[in-house]
Amino acid sequence: MVTASTGRPRDPDLERRVLDAALEVYGKLGWAKSSIDAVAKAAGVGKASIYLRWSTKEELLKDALQGISHLEEVTAADFRAGLIEMVKHNLRNYSGPTGLAAMRIPVEAAEIPAVHEQWERLKISQTRAARRLVRGAVRSGDLPPETSVNLLLESLFGAALMHVQVSSVEDRSEIGESAHGYAEQIVDFVLSAVDGRSRE
Repeated sequence: MVTASTGRPRDPDLERRVLDAALEVYGKLGWAKSSIDAVAKAAGVGKASIYLRWSTKEELLKDALQGISHLEEVTAADFRAGLIEMVKHNLRNYSGPTGLAAMRIPVEAAEIPAVHEQWERLKISQTRAARRLVRGAVRSGDLPPETSVNLLLESLFGAALMHVQVSSVEDRSEIGESAHGYAEQIVDFVLSAVDGRSRE
């Protein structure tokens, strides 16, 4: 929770710049090397302005992580479209401005007490949403009954993450624009593999 000192008017623009800078610094440097000094420099503000709102870098990162997009419910009309929605979301999340932070936090969250519980809660909610979609497809017959929910989802999301990781820094900026088309390719490839396996 962002808290301003008593009597001091909120400055949403300053807070947004600081939160964006906190994600940028964390993504580039990691938790151990991140600091309020580095965030202040990246945001172009004084350290005092940050300390008036966040007492520690842990609390700052906790608020900043809310800037990473989370997909907690899938609203697509059908199963395939729902998978494409999730994969597209991951592609854009990993390749966008918060991409480096989004890739780091699953590895480092356990080392940061202030954000560990928050991140675990978000991770569980997203995992449950994805599993509900796949299990619903198994029940409806869109997927064979022997389908491994975990393997299917890991194949989809792993492919999205790998695509971003092997792309150059220059190419990553273009992934968001082509995310829907590539998400379709990933989903159709995995589903064709599952369907082919079910006929053997």
